[in-house]
Amino acid sequence: MHCENFCNINGIQIKMFQPIIELNLSSNNLSEIGELSVLKHIRNLNLSCNKITQIQGLDGMIGSLRRLVLSHNRIASLQYFATIIQNGQSAPHLATIDLNDNYISGMQQVRHFRPIISLKEVIFQMSNSSNPICDLQGYND
Repeated sequence: MHCENFCNINGIQIKMFQPIIELNLSSNNLSEIGELSVLKHIRNLNLSCNKITQIQGLDGMIGSLRRLVLSHNRIASLQYFATIIQNGQSAPHLATIDLNDNYISGMQQVRHFRPIISLKEVIFQMSNSSNPICDLQGYND
């Protein structure tokens, strides 16, 4: 469902997609993703190039999620990841999170990933785009 110009996913019969393990909703106009929580088997989720400002609604799939792509959005906070772990959820397979080209500006945001022990790669910067956090002194240390 790449480039379908969806503004929200409320109108999509999302429950009919329950058995899928990979979903690409990139290059739409999505600003909220709360409805995706019912998709419990998703392993790879691509929500890049949307208008998402807040990470939410991944609770149902966080146990199976392996790769989450949220690049090219408007995300400033990563608090969601700490909150779901505090609420008893776990992300045992989540290995990669791509957050390139968002509004993440402080190193304090990175600490929200600490409880996710399976996490191997967090992408904040690619060749021509990044987050404000990448401009901080000592970022590459």
